Amino acid sequence: MLLQVRALIPRLPRGSAVARPVGSDAVRRLLPDTLRIKIGRIQPCMAPILLQIPAGSTAALSLVLVSESARRSSGTAPYWRPGTQVMWREGSGPLGTGEPVLDTSLPHFAVPVTVVRDNAEALVVWLRTGTPVLRAARADGFDKRADRSTLFTAAIVQDLGVHAYYDQLRVAPTGRPWSVWALFAEGTGEFARWYVNLERPHVRDSLAVYTSDHVLDLWVEPDHTMVRKDEDELELAVAQGVFDAATAAAIEVDCVEVEAIVADWGAPFCDGWESFRPDPAWPIPELRAEGSAALSAWRNAI
Repeated sequence: MLLQVRALIPRLPRGSAVARPVGSDAVRRLLPDTLRIKIGRIQPCMAPILLQIPAGSTAALSLVLVSESARRSSGTAPYWRPGTQVMWREGSGPLGTGEPVLDTSLPHFAVPVTVVRDNAEALVVWLRTGTPVLRAARADGFDKRADRSTLFTAAIVQDLGVHAYYDQLRVAPTGRPWSVWALFAEGTGEFARWYVNLERPHVRDSLAVYTSDHVLDLWVEPDHTMVRKDEDELELAVAQGVFDAATAAAIEVDCVEVEAIVADWGAPFCDGWESFRPDPAWPIPELRAEGSAALSAWRNAI
């Protein structure tokens, strides 16, 4: 039978939203993964949503609606003040790939960070060891790289962890498909080396920045020597359907561009971040609770 459900839509910007059915396994098997609807009014309204449900099926259903229009490109005002705690969120696929996460209740990688500087040129944040983080773990319980044959196809679940190994100062140049991380030894604060994470240019809302991982990365040593990282995994990402060949080729072009910047020792490598020291008054950030202003749920009876 065809059933009409009416869901209360709050004050969201004009544009589109996503309604993700949430409920028992029996309910979710009956519904598409996402229901994309249009928001045509700014005022709260009751919006009809049509669902094809087998006759006789009854269950409780939650619809999670998330505004896509609330996000904007980084590098535009208003900017965050130094010391502000925000979330840095990656894609909704394995290893942080895929589309930038829209529904933040879905499994993804995310870290709470402290803003060092935010302006039209770049966002600079601090990530300290010991910070609680979200991780997208394999549902089968294996390490994320334990089975290369399913590296980008294994089902994922949300997991919690703690950031370890290096304190990080992350510089995300506006509009560029990478961020540059200055790595510091835990405890001593001694600069170790640079890491370039190739990724989708950032967008943001009032609480977070959103990107997705492009798999290929670059190590840069203090003496300016460079070594590419995960070239083999980029090939696997193509073979397992994350990227097509043209996208992978574009990612390699991005890497060549970064390598040219390193060869010229351009920004941000030449900007003195190796001597950065965080404000000792900054606390370790906490994970921002899901269900923020960009995410609301409504329960409807079917």
